Amino acid sequence: MKHITAIILCGMIVCMLCIAGCTSSTDHSVSEPTTITTTLPTTLPTQTTIQTPAPTIEPEDVFKTYFSGYRQLNEDIIWDVLSTKAQSENSKNKIYNTLYAVYSDGTTTTSSYKITNTHIGDDSATLYISVNGLLSGYKFTKDKEIPFIREDGDWKIDEFIILL
Repeated sequence: MKHITAIILCGMIVCMLCIAGCTSSTDHSVSEPTTITTTLPTTLPTQTTIQTPAPTIEPEDVFKTYFSGYRQLNEDIIWDVLSTKAQSENSKNKIYNTLYAVYSDGTTTTSSYKITNTHIGDDSATLYISVNGLLSGYKFTKDKEIPFIREDGDWKIDEFIILL
């Protein structure tokens, strides 16, 4: 019986130690996160940048704008694609009045154009076009030469031209 008493006594001591360990005053709360300070380099590695050149506006594109303004009787559109020389020889009012005189009665229309040839140099160019339209009910095709000059890197039409 001494032996059983010793085992029970040891069991009770182990239980008390376990209970005491569970209720100890040790703080088991989660600690604050640790802050890690890192010094970043003061210079960034160099990057290779590939620059795409701006699209070049060719004389054909400028004439397309001119033709659009022409068909709309819009002197502002036409004015913007004329060279300084052509602007000095005309005014916006003169351009509008000329277009209005030719096209206002509705019997004359300029319907389309076709570029038949181009000659492009360093600072001047010429477009050769065939213009199609109606004049008092009759179809017509008229060949025209459109002179261009380069101003500040941009192509400009060097003369106000009636497309009849």
